[in-house]
Amino acid sequence: MSLITAFKIDFDVSILDYDFTNLRKETKIHQDNVTYESNLRVLEKHIELRDKLNNHVNHFFKNTYKFGEHQRDQEFIITTSWLTKLDKDMPVINRHRHTCAFWSGVLYYDEKYHWDPTPLKFESPIPWSDFNFESPTFSRLLQIQPTTGLCILFPADIYHFTDKIKQDEVRRSLAFNIMPKGLTGIAGSDSYYHPSWLI
Repeated sequence: MSLITAFKIDFDVSILDYDFTNLRKETKIHQDNVTYESNLRVLEKHIELRDKLNNHVNHFFKNTYKFGEHQRDQEFIITTSWLTKLDKDMPVINRHRHTCAFWSGVLYYDEKYHWDPTPLKFESPIPWSDFNFESPTFSRLLQIQPTTGLCILFPADIYHFTDKIKQDEVRRSLAFNIMPKGLTGIAGSDSYYHPSWLI
């Protein structure tokens, strides 16, 4: 018998060492069907944090998938970024995914969180994972509790959501999407492109 492990899904879960004081002063929270000027590119007002997150993203892709090792023009950037808030008026994140992005991320920047915070849940795309496997590779849900500085990177087409938060729980986060900036694929192959071709 030969064992082949295929289609593994990676998540990056890291704690960022950063002073989030200025970001905590932001008051424009993104909500569906409610628009504010520039509220979907909030990181453009926080350049130092934007650059730190972009560096973190590219470090992850380079070290995990060797992006940029053979082609210098392989880079990823954060495109949209917005603030979210869960409280008694908005107590749940509905199940969704980010279909117009390559990867996505969330950063928990509040000074403190509930002592037992409601986890962010990621749903396995494997249809038979309803079985209660102990291995996270085959479990139905990956559950991660927020804490200050926690940054999670994940494939954008993974469904994610929360259950209703606790009555006394309030939590804010920064969400963002990631897209390739330079050449994607292997130059000279039949499956590569450069975003400049689309302009």
